Amino acid sequence: MSRRTTLLRAAKVLKTALLTYREMVYDIDLTKIESKDGILWLRQIPKTRPKRVLIGNYTKSLLLTAMCPGSRPPSNARHHGEVHLHVSHARITQPVFLAEGDLPVHNRLPSAPKSYRCHKIDEDCLLADVHQAAQAANEVYQRFLFPFVDVTCLFVADIGRPDRAIECLASWAATEPSSTSPIRPVLLVVVPREHNQRMRGELARMSQQAGPASLTRLFQSIVIVTFSPTQRRMWQRKQLGTLRRKVHEAICVVHRERRDKSFLFSARHTVAFLQAASQDLGRSPRSPVDSIQMARAANPVASDLATHLTHFFRGHAEATLESCAVPTAASSLLLDQYPPGMHHFAPPDVFRSLYRDACAQTALALDEIRAAAGMPLLAFDLCRRLEHSMTEQFSQVQRLGLAREVHRQHLTGVQRHRQLPSSESTCFVCARRRPQYCLPCTHWVCQTCVCTFARADAADPYLFHADECLLCGATAGTCIRVRPATATTRILSIDGGGTRGRAPLEFLSVLQLAFETSRYTRIVRSLFRAAPFVAPAVELVKSLLVDYKYAAD
Repeated sequence: MSRRTTLLRAAKVLKTALLTYREMVYDIDLTKIESKDGILWLRQIPKTRPKRVLIGNYTKSLLLTAMCPGSRPPSNARHHGEVHLHVSHARITQPVFLAEGDLPVHNRLPSAPKSYRCHKIDEDCLLADVHQAAQAANEVYQRFLFPFVDVTCLFVADIGRPDRAIECLASWAATEPSSTSPIRPVLLVVVPREHNQRMRGELARMSQQAGPASLTRLFQSIVIVTFSPTQRRMWQRKQLGTLRRKVHEAICVVHRERRDKSFLFSARHTVAFLQAASQDLGRSPRSPVDSIQMARAANPVASDLATHLTHFFRGHAEATLESCAVPTAASSLLLDQYPPGMHHFAPPDVFRSLYRDACAQTALALDEIRAAAGMPLLAFDLCRRLEHSMTEQFSQVQRLGLAREVHRQHLTGVQRHRQLPSSESTCFVCARRRPQYCLPCTHWVCQTCVCTFARADAADPYLFHADECLLCGATAGTCIRVRPATATTRILSIDGGGTRGRAPLEFLSVLQLAFETSRYTRIVRSLFRAAPFVAPAVELVKSLLVDYKYAAD
């Protein structure tokens, strides 16, 4: 066996291991292995992956085999309604997620698939008003896949000829948009040659319709590709090449739009969004999928944000309200939205999705307070100024890499005015939480701001040094010990009985020795143990009182 053959075999084994390890564990960047001059070279590529969904059967399996050479074709025993994800490495510079499924040929809901030993299965139910298989399939495609795909391929020959395809497209067009994302996928309709003209006419009619029945609300463009399954390998290979080229051209168009509008997600973020969308399928009402709110599911916006913002703006003087308070509040919102590792959504989209309602409530509350005090109303639109300030400061966040540094710069401007009072109801450093610690300068700060801005101790991860107050600049020199995230109330329950009744006593004895609680046990026993002389006297008094209830005879 030659040295080159040995290297190539080793490269193949190593590539399989890396791909499996990447996909199942850490989702690292895709690696290409090449053999040059007897050396194995590993090259990484970006891990942003376009997504597309394939809806069909036989023709779909041909394209799936061409896009994913290593994947097995769909099994004939597969249940209707199953959607499977694949990763295509056909173009090494742009790996692609593929979701393939079909449309039911009858109105019976599919039975539950068998259990798989290779992966975990989570079960959920659709809404109670979904009774037919076609309606269930539309629910899954529109709420689970369409909000995240770049290209949708519909194979007309696989789902029951043009009538079934037209009915499916009409049902999609009749529903409300399933996502708040500004990105709309490209629709590729793959039709046999004999049905080409009819499908073109129907699609043109549905696209030209005005109002909610138009397909242009769901898809940014519609492309018709002629594909006729045939036994001639050469002709079929040529058609597959044309179809693949059309798919990649559509992907490039949507990929560019996603990058421009900050909706281009990494593979790990895409999988997280798909998992979140699958959990929302059975929830009511059918609200549009909001990727920004999904990304904040583990760290939602504070429910009392409007109250804290109102306190923050009331603490500023009239002269500094627009020049200092608004930029500082906007940088605080940036700090809340863009922690390290967070996807950089566009600030206008973030403001409309997360903060607009709270800021509108703040503006109304300030107007009521000023009107009650006989002061004129705000001379500017608070919501619009906050959104504009967030957009302006976002470039600084991208340049510095951390929203914390941008907010620290704005707090320096607050120190220059030295007019913020002390507040026990709102932390004026972040304007989003209740404070917990009081500094020597009488300003209060919350624990999150202490962990974010204070200097951490090198030896103790829960000890922070507040060298200066971020609101007035006073040298504090205070050491603050925060409560660890795991320091909560713990309950130990030891249960045992029957033949094992002695085991809990041994456990308690070991714990008593480990925590040195024997002296406290003696104190408790002495408190609840009956005294040798007092107890008989108490019992005598009780018996006498009971005897007085009855007559002497």
